[in-house]
Amino acid sequence: MFRTAMGGDPAGIQVPGAPDDATAAGDDDRPKPRFFLMRALSRLVDVGCLRPEDTSRAAMASWATVHGLSIMLLDLLPQLASEQKDAAIGDALSVLVAGLTTPRA
Repeated sequence: MFRTAMGGDPAGIQVPGAPDDATAAGDDDRPKPRFFLMRALSRLVDVGCLRPEDTSRAAMASWATVHGLSIMLLDLLPQLASEQKDAAIGDALSVLVAGLTTPRA
């Protein structure tokens, strides 16, 4: 899924209800991952869980987590059992969300 989303060409994939501005420059018209990330971070801002000035840092931390974990699971640790992969994904996302939504002093 990571390789498909980041570099593949899954023809015909459309997200129901996605606004017209969901696409970015590129050779296709499917919504880009950045759109979904920024929409999710915007929602965290809207509900007061993320400060607006932290949005760009949160985006970088999110991308780093997803890309790093993807490379680890695909290339460095492909032998892990499904349960171990699921645990690694859950742990990484839990730590990321806690970091994004915990108020800074």
